[in-house]
Amino acid sequence: MHHVLTPKNSTHRQYEALRALFVGKLDLEDAARRFGHTSGVLRNLRVAVLKQPDRPFFLPDRVQRAHLVIMIGSIRHKALRNNWTSKRSGSGG
Repeated sequence: MHHVLTPKNSTHRQYEALRALFVGKLDLEDAARRFGHTSGVLRNLRVAVLKQPDRPFFLPDRVQRAHLVIMIGSIRHKALRNNWTSKRSGSGG
C-alpha cells in the first residue's frame, strides 16, 4: 500500500496531487509539497485540467510510443521483405 501513497512515477504524482486538490480538498501548497511539485507547476496542471476536463490523463509515455512505432515499422518491413522475396522466388529469378 505504501507505493500507492508515495508514487514514484511523475504522471502518477501529478494525478495524485490533482486528486488531492479536487477530491481531498487539500490546498495547493500542501498538495504540491506532498507530491513533490512546486505550487506553480501544480497550479498550471490544475488550470490545464479545468480547461480540458475530458482529456485523457494517462497517455502512453514517449518511450512506450517510440517502442510501438519501432515495432510496427519492423513488422511492416519484414512483411514487405517477405512479400518481395516470395514474388522473386515465384518468378524463377
